[in-house]
Amino acid sequence: MLEQSPPQRPELRQRLAGGWLGVIYAAEEAQDGTPLAVRLLAPERLAEVGRLAQVLSFAAQHQHEHILPVTLPSSAGDEVFYLMPQALGGSLRGVFDRYRAAGARVDAATMLDAARQVAQGLDYAHAHGVLHGNLKPENVLLQPLPGPHQDEFRLLLSDFGLNSLRPPDPHSPYLPAPQRAGAAATMESDLYGLGALIFEAVAGRPLPPQPLAADLLDVPEPAAKVVARCLGFSAPFADMTAFLGYLRALQVAGQAGMSGTVHLSTDHSYLDITPGEAQAVRLKLSGESAGPVQVRVEGLPDAWTPSVPPVDVQPGKEALVTLTFQLPRRSSVAARTYDASIVALADLPAPAPATGEAGDPPERLELGRLPLQIRVQPFDGSQLFLSALHRQVGSVAQLSATLRNDGNQTQRYNLEVNLPPGSHVRKGSARRQLELAPGAEFSELLDVRLPVRGLTLRPLTFTALANSVPRPTPAERGDDLPPAESWPPVYNTVQDHLTLEQRPLVPWWALALGITGLLGLGAWAAQPPQIESFAVEGPAPMQGEAFTLAWYTDGARQVQIAELPGQPIDPDGQVRLPGVTQPQTYTLVASGFLTQKKQQVTVTPLKPAPRIDAFKVTPARARLGDTVHIEWKVSHAQQVDLQPFGTVPLAGTREFVMQRDTRLQLTARKGSVPSSADVRSVQTVTLAAPTIRVFTLTPANVLRGQNVTVRWDVQGASRVRLSPLGELPPSGTRTFAASQTANYVLKASNGQQETTASAGLTVRIPQARIEALTVTPSSPVVGQPVKVQWRSRDASRAELRWGSEQQTVAPSGSLTITASRALQSVTLVAENANGVPSMQTRPIQVRVPVLPAPTPSAPAPAARASDEGPSAAAPASRTSSGSQPAQPASGQPARNAAAAPVKRPSPTVTRPTAPRPGAPAASASSSPAPSAPTPTAPASRSPAPRPASQNTAGSSKGSVAAASVSPLVRVQTFAYRPAARAGGRGSLTWRVTGVTRVRIAGLSGPNGDGTFPAIGSAPLPAGARPGAYVLTAANGAVRATAQVPASLPGDSAYPGLTGTWNHSFGQMNLSVKGSRVTGSLLSSRADLPSGTLRGSLTGDASSPTLNAFVSGGDERVALIVRFDTNAHTFDGLYSSRSARVPWCGWKSPAANPCP
Repeated sequence: MLEQSPPQRPELRQRLAGGWLGVIYAAEEAQDGTPLAVRLLAPERLAEVGRLAQVLSFAAQHQHEHILPVTLPSSAGDEVFYLMPQALGGSLRGVFDRYRAAGARVDAATMLDAARQVAQGLDYAHAHGVLHGNLKPENVLLQPLPGPHQDEFRLLLSDFGLNSLRPPDPHSPYLPAPQRAGAAATMESDLYGLGALIFEAVAGRPLPPQPLAADLLDVPEPAAKVVARCLGFSAPFADMTAFLGYLRALQVAGQAGMSGTVHLSTDHSYLDITPGEAQAVRLKLSGESAGPVQVRVEGLPDAWTPSVPPVDVQPGKEALVTLTFQLPRRSSVAARTYDASIVALADLPAPAPATGEAGDPPERLELGRLPLQIRVQPFDGSQLFLSALHRQVGSVAQLSATLRNDGNQTQRYNLEVNLPPGSHVRKGSARRQLELAPGAEFSELLDVRLPVRGLTLRPLTFTALANSVPRPTPAERGDDLPPAESWPPVYNTVQDHLTLEQRPLVPWWALALGITGLLGLGAWAAQPPQIESFAVEGPAPMQGEAFTLAWYTDGARQVQIAELPGQPIDPDGQVRLPGVTQPQTYTLVASGFLTQKKQQVTVTPLKPAPRIDAFKVTPARARLGDTVHIEWKVSHAQQVDLQPFGTVPLAGTREFVMQRDTRLQLTARKGSVPSSADVRSVQTVTLAAPTIRVFTLTPANVLRGQNVTVRWDVQGASRVRLSPLGELPPSGTRTFAASQTANYVLKASNGQQETTASAGLTVRIPQARIEALTVTPSSPVVGQPVKVQWRSRDASRAELRWGSEQQTVAPSGSLTITASRALQSVTLVAENANGVPSMQTRPIQVRVPVLPAPTPSAPAPAARASDEGPSAAAPASRTSSGSQPAQPASGQPARNAAAAPVKRPSPTVTRPTAPRPGAPAASASSSPAPSAPTPTAPASRSPAPRPASQNTAGSSKGSVAAASVSPLVRVQTFAYRPAARAGGRGSLTWRVTGVTRVRIAGLSGPNGDGTFPAIGSAPLPAGARPGAYVLTAANGAVRATAQVPASLPGDSAYPGLTGTWNHSFGQMNLSVKGSRVTGSLLSSRADLPSGTLRGSLTGDASSPTLNAFVSGGDERVALIVRFDTNAHTFDGLYSSRSARVPWCGWKSPAANPCP
C-alpha cells in the first residue's frame, strides 16, 4: 500500500536461506526484539518488483492463522526487500529429513492434522481467488505456540503465488504433470501438492513424478484414501472445503469407533439388463469393524436403483446382500453401458441441534466402493396401424398408415401397403424406407383409386407390413459418420389389416328394372351427387398459417366452393388458402344433372404459442458508461416484458448506460398473467474491467527534488486513485517533486472490478558540490578578523573546520573568525542527503607583527620564543661590503639596532635555550659571541620591517638572525581524522613547513613521483591497514608518525546514545550507526510533531552533538542536541514555527536535569 511509509530495513544478523528470488536473513524488530526474516531481492529480480508487489499483496493485506504475513517490497538505498515473521520451528522439509535420517515415518494421524492446518490456509486463499501454485515442504513453516505449548507448532504457508514469476520445475514431485509441462496452476494442483506432502510424510519417500495406484500400498489407512482422492485415483475432492469436510468425517468416525474399510465383491463385473425384466446380483461385504452399513448405487437414476436396508457387518464375517435391478420398459431407457458404483457408507453421529432448531442431516463416511457396469440391452416395440376415413367407399379410398418405434434403439424399416388388385395410389407412396429414433412416429396418407366392379357391394382388404432392416454402414451412406450405437439391430416384422366395403357402380337389380329403364334412367339422373370428403388436409392450422382444403366427390358434373366464386375447381382436388385468424366456414357445392349437394367445413385456427424471433444485445461486454443497445422481436404474444425495463411492445429497441452487470430477461406471455406457455430468453451484459491505457512517470530516473510528471488515461472507471496524489479524474497529468524511490500503483475501479498498473520511480541523491570557498584576507595578522564565505549545491549539511575548532553551518553562508597562530587552513565539508561528503580546504598564512628593536643605549629584551610563529625580535638590517648603515631620521629613534660594520659577515643562527625561571630571556643578536661588543652606527631610519615568511616562522623555537638564512623544516601537524559520516575510512592530515613536498609510507600521492604537497589531507583507501603511518620530509631528515586505530569506523563511535531518551513532553528512540542516527520522536507538543528522526553526530564520544530533522506528516522540524553521556542527559534547541525553543532530556529518571 503506497499510503504507508516503507519499513526501514532492520539490521541483518545471519543468513538463513538462499533462493532464486533472493537471500533471506535473520533480523530483529528494533522496538521489541521480535524475530524477523528479511528477504533481499537478487539484483536480477529488481525489474520484477511491480509483479512481486501484486503477488505479495494477498499475504500483506489478509490475515489468517495459517498464512505467513509479509510486507510489500520496500527499498533502502540500492536494496529492495520485504519483511516477514521468522519461523523459529523451521519447515516441514526439516521434519521430513529428521524422520528419514532416523529411519522413521511421520504418524498418519499427526500428518493429517498438519494437512488440516495447511488446507485451512489454502481454503481461505481459494475463497479469495488466490492459488498457491507451488505447495512443497519448504513452503510450510513451523511456528512454536506460546506459553506451555512450546513443544507444539502452528503451520504457516509462505510464498503464495511466487511460482508464477518463473517457469515451473519440470522435476518437482509436488506438481501435477500438466503444471510441470507449463500449464497454469489450478485448485486441483494445490490438492495434488497437499496429497504429495501427506504421501512423503507417511511413506518416508517423495511421490514419484508419474505416480501409480500401486504406490499407495506404502500408505496406511485412512491416509491412503485421502492421498488417492487428492491425486485423482478415486473420486476427487470438489474443492478444499470438501477436503476439510472429509478430514472432519474421519475424525468423527475415529471418535465413534468406525474406523477401517469394508470390502465389496460380486460374481460379475458387469450386468446385462433388459428393460422390463428384473435382474439380481449378489453382493458380499466384509469389514474390519462392526456396525451397520448403508449400501447405495451411484451412477444410475434413483428409480433404477434398488433400496437395501442397512447391513450389519461383523469383523471376520461375510455378509450377503441381493441387489435387484428393474428398469422400466420405455423408449427413453437407451441401450448403452452405464458406469455405476456400489458404495458402502456409515452414518456418523450428528451433533445435537440447538433448542428450537432443526438438526442437520447426518454425515456419511465412505467405507468402500465397487465399480459395476450396467449394460442396458436393446428391445423392440414397433407398432403399426392402418385406418381409413370411411368404412364404405366408392371409387376412391383414403387410408392412413402409422408406424411408431416404441423400442430403445433406432430402427430402420421397410413400410409397404398392399392394395387390392386393380387399385393404384393416386397420392402418397405405398412403399417407403425410413428410420425412426426411439419413441418416434411416422404417418403416411394414401389416396387409392379403386376399379369399378360388378353390381353388388363387395369387401376390399388392405394390408400394411413394416420390416426391420439393418442400418446402412458409413460406406453405404457415403459418409464417415460412426453408427449411433454399437448394439446389433433387432429384426422384427409387424403388420395390420383393414377391410372396407366398395359400393357398386350400378345395382344388380337394375336389370330387373329394365322395363322401367326410362324411369330408372330418370331416377338415376335425379340422384344427387355424393361428396365423399371435404376437410382440411393435415392438422388444424395456426392463426395466420396457410392451409389446404381437399375434397372428393362422386357423380358431380360441377363442383364449386361458395366462398370462392368464379374459381373453377375439379370434382376431386384441393386448394391452398391463406391463413385466417377467426373460425371460417367453407361450403362445397356438388351439382348433378338435376340436383346438387352441399357440405360445409369450418376451419378453426389454433392460437399459436408465443415465440421470440429475435433478442440481440450489443455489446455483450461493455465498459462503465458505454451505451448498450437492445433489439427484440416477438410473435404471437399478448404481452411482452423486458426486465428491468417492464412491459414493452412486440418489437423494438432500447438503450441504457452501463453501470454494473445487468441481467436482461425477455418474456413473451400468452396471456396477461404468467403461465407455463410463456417463453423466456435471458442475456447478461457483463461489466468489463477498467482499462488503463496510459500510466507513465516522466522522467522515471530523477534527482531528488526534481519535478516528475505522471500521466494517466483510464477508461471505464468510476474511481481512480494514485498515492500520494489521492483521487484523480479519469485522465490527465500531475507534477510533483520526487522525494524517494518508490513503486507507484494506479488503481482504477468501476464498483465491481479493479485494475491496477504500476510504474517505478528511481530518485537519485546528487553529490554535494562546493562551488566557492573564500578566505578574506588570505594572509591575516594574528588577532585580525577573517571572513570565510562559502557556497555549496545539493548539500543537506555543512561543517566548517579551522584550527582545532569546527562548527555546523548552513550549506551556503559566511562566518567571521579570529586569526590565531594555530590557524593554518579552513576546511568546508558538505554532505548530501545520503551522507556522502565533499571537502575543500583553503590554506591561510598567518603573519606575526614585528616589534621595533631597542635603542643602543637600552637594548630591548628578547621576546619569548613561540611554537607557532617567528621570534618577536626584529631582524637584523641588511649590510654589504663598503656600504654604510642607514641613519634614523632626525628626532626619531632607530627602529632596529645597527649591525657592526664587518667585511662579508657570515650569517649565523642562534638557538637559545629555554630561560630559567626568573632569569631574563636572551636577546637575538647577529654577533657571533657576546664578548665582542659591536660599535653602533649613527642613527638612521631603517626600512619598514617585512612580515616574516611562513617557511621561516612557526617551526623553530629559536629565532632567525639574518633574512638570507635557509628556512627550517618542521612538521607542525600529522594526524588521523575520523570520517564525518558512518561507514567512512577517515583520512590523514598534515602541515609541514620548510619544504614543498613530503612522502607518506604506504600511500601514493598525486605528484608524478608519488609525493604529496606540504599541506593537505588524503583519505585512507579501502583495505587500509591500521597502525602507524610515517611521514618523511627533506630526504628523510624529518620524520613524523600518525596512529590509525585498529578499529576503523564502521561500528558506532557513540555506543552510549542508542536506546530510549525521555524528555518532558515525550520520548526519543535513537539507533546509531557510525555517526548516522535514525529513530523516532514522540511529542505531545503541537510545534514539535511526532515522526521519524534522521541526523548525524559530531564531537567526541563523551559530549557529542546531534544535528537532525524530525519529519511528521507534512511538517519538518530541525533540532540540535548536545549529549552528556557520562551524566546521561541532553539539552538543545528545536526550531518551531516562529522561534527556537530550548528543551532537555534524560536517559534515566535519576538523571533528570529538566525543571
